Amino acid sequence: MYYPYFIASTRKKHIDLTIQHAATYLYAMSRGGLNLNESLTSLGKNAAIYGEAALELGHIVRDMKLFGKSSLEAMQSLIETTPSSKMQEFLRGLVTVVNSKGDIAEYFRRKALQYHAEAENEQKLFLEMLGVISEAYVVALVAGPMLLIVVGIVMGMVSGGFTSVLYGVVYWIIPVASFAFLVFISRLSGTASGKMELFSHKKEQRPFNDIPVIAADTEKADKLRQELQKKKRLNMLKNPVRIFYLHPEKALYIGLFIGALYFMYHLWQAGFETEAVDRHLLFGTIIATLPFAIFYEAKSYRTNHIESQMPMFLRKLSNASDAGLTLVKAIEMTLISEAGALAAEVKKVLREVQWGNPISVSLMRMSQRVRTLAMTRIVSLIVKASEATGNIAEVMNIAADEAESERKLKQARISVTSVYLIIIYMAFFCFLFIAVILSRSFLPMLSMQGSILGMGKGLGAGEIKQLMLHAALLNGFFSGLIAGEITDGSIASGVKHSIIMLLAAYMTFSLAVGLR
Repeated sequence: MYYPYFIASTRKKHIDLTIQHAATYLYAMSRGGLNLNESLTSLGKNAAIYGEAALELGHIVRDMKLFGKSSLEAMQSLIETTPSSKMQEFLRGLVTVVNSKGDIAEYFRRKALQYHAEAENEQKLFLEMLGVISEAYVVALVAGPMLLIVVGIVMGMVSGGFTSVLYGVVYWIIPVASFAFLVFISRLSGTASGKMELFSHKKEQRPFNDIPVIAADTEKADKLRQELQKKKRLNMLKNPVRIFYLHPEKALYIGLFIGALYFMYHLWQAGFETEAVDRHLLFGTIIATLPFAIFYEAKSYRTNHIESQMPMFLRKLSNASDAGLTLVKAIEMTLISEAGALAAEVKKVLREVQWGNPISVSLMRMSQRVRTLAMTRIVSLIVKASEATGNIAEVMNIAADEAESERKLKQARISVTSVYLIIIYMAFFCFLFIAVILSRSFLPMLSMQGSILGMGKGLGAGEIKQLMLHAALLNGFFSGLIAGEITDGSIASGVKHSIIMLLAAYMTFSLAVGLR
């Protein structure tokens, strides 16, 4: 009985997150000269890019084509069935505008501005909640375990019963609770991006009626396909790093394999001694994740640089188009004053056009190279506008506003969450500082009796140090992932923080604590 409600609530959340981009697309198409039905049809075809809101609005066109409903009847039907109150309000206003024969483009513009303002307010509330969550994490899973260890040592409670509590905290509560925090923050953020779908644009083949269609030679087609695959593999061998740059997750797969081999080989060399497990498992983990972190950060830096340049580039392109230049000529004029990663990608587009490719195909290839949802949305707007209308300049301005809006929201999140990142780092290094103080001051004195205030029943000094090391490593690994999820909304972005904290913990315990 709960499952339908769960599906409806999930769809409602996704509709509310993506309705801003759908409204912007409809505004751009309306300003470009398309009527309402054509705009809705175009939006529905791009549902993979514009998300659940576009898919929901596509039901209007479906009802009109399959059930013969008028546009008003289809919108009224969607008002009754959609789970999103925001979508209902959007459609009621649209019905009113259509009935009164008002300016539909102006209505879409006002709704896009409204949803942008609401997105800013929702992000402020979300960032405030992130602050509470990060503070709760620091208190519960960074300061909490160290407090228990300190209390156990100072109060003399590290006996049989309390020892099991400490082991439970370090080896069960820290990883399980940290994973729960990760899932909770990920579900809470619920960004509209989701899984990025590449923009594809299909055209129906229309052969001439007086030219006979000849069946393809399957043998030649297979041979050509094999030659293309061979050429693709040769290109990969010429530049093997490129595939990891485009797909950092593939570097993770290879890193996991090499890290596992390193761990098993060195553990076998050490005779499977318990003391060697920690060190080799740590270095195996770093070997497994370091290539992924390097390629992911390199790709992120490049895509962020491109997205930061996109609004200004689109405005220059709009000014050139407004002066009467074609899209290709406008790109040529704009590139004169542009530099950087975006200019390099656009130069590739221009080169392909000069070689005979249609501008729409070249732009799609650029979106496939950059592989970000923001770029894909912009390309879909430009391609559709270039095919359906001559008012390219207006659409460029709308696309520039959309890119600028996304950039400001992203910058606002980074500027606020950087404080939480500093807090997580400070709490972790405080953890290490307390571990050093305990190891160098308290433990040597207390271990003189053979056990830590437990009359032979408690933990030894070496076991306490080992327990603190494991707590530091687990905290460092999960704290890094949570830091990435908080600052960038991506666990992958936190891998670099995890590596830094793991190395800091190992070096601290090796150099200052004396634990190898």
